[in-house]
Amino acid sequence: MLNNPLLNKLRRPALAALLAVACAAPAFAVDLTMTKKSADEGKVRLCVGMDAGGVEVAGTQNDLRFDPTCASLEKTDCVASDNHSKTLHGSIPASDPTSFRSLVFALDNVDPMPEGEVYCCDFTVKGEGDGCCAVEMGRLGVSDPQGVALEVRAVPDKICLLGDAPAAAPAAAPTTAAAPAESTPSWLWIAILAAVVLGVIFFALRKAS
Repeated sequence: MLNNPLLNKLRRPALAALLAVACAAPAFAVDLTMTKKSADEGKVRLCVGMDAGGVEVAGTQNDLRFDPTCASLEKTDCVASDNHSKTLHGSIPASDPTSFRSLVFALDNVDPMPEGEVYCCDFTVKGEGDGCCAVEMGRLGVSDPQGVALEVRAVPDKICLLGDAPAAAPAAAPTTAAAPAESTPSWLWIAILAAVVLGVIFFALRKAS
């Protein structure tokens, strides 16, 4: 049986390793939102916002998917909001003209972004298609000032450009921004750090025996 001095020696490295495991777990509870606002005649302004839930966010990414039979969009129709100092990097991929792909960040500014509007887009409504003319938000991602991906969800993940109600959709499940293919998965880091905890205790026990 271990005496108290040995327990005290083991406590500090074990707690340090456990703390490292806890810190490796991803932060979450960031919401990206969509709301409609008034715009020029024939257009509907859709604004993407952020509710960080107290988490520091330095950059965001998302796609806006829309039905080209009822609405159209050019990348110049989208602008960053004034309440942050980040740049909106947006494009409509040639391979997917029904999506606006956005990245909001600044290489020289990793300060946390305030909650509220991130950017807005003015869709031109053609008056065709169904009575909803839905826009769907997907490919979500947010990161903290250290570049760590945070868990994020869309609330709602669909909205109608026409009418007052959001488009019918199941509740959005939380997702985590996809890491590059060459990155080590976060669960593997957690497993490695957990093994460190066990290794510290095991070798300490051997040394004490």
